Amino acid sequence: MKTKLVVVDTETGGLRADRHALLSIAVVDSESGEAYHALIRPSADWLVEAGALEVNGLTMDFLRDAGRSEAVVLAEFVAWMEARRGFMVAGCNVAFDIGFLEAT
Repeated sequence: MKTKLVVVDTETGGLRADRHALLSIAVVDSESGEAYHALIRPSADWLVEAGALEVNGLTMDFLRDAGRSEAVVLAEFVAWMEARRGFMVAGCNVAFDIGFLEAT
């Protein structure tokens, strides 16, 4: 039996989901090859560490220009995930990514 995977990756403003901002979401459906990716526009209450930006290569200016509102991105992401059933979530550090998605 082939396992259907949804591979997830996030970029964040630090390591703590209870404190740091979610900057980017990317997911790919292993069965269909369909993908969803979005950048999130920063809000005034975000906590983003300079070191995190060095690691992920994003800048606040780029996110302000290319990002979309957190509410819109999360609604699209949830709809994308709900359109898929019977999958296992996979990724490099899935607990980290899911922690940020749940906190956001």
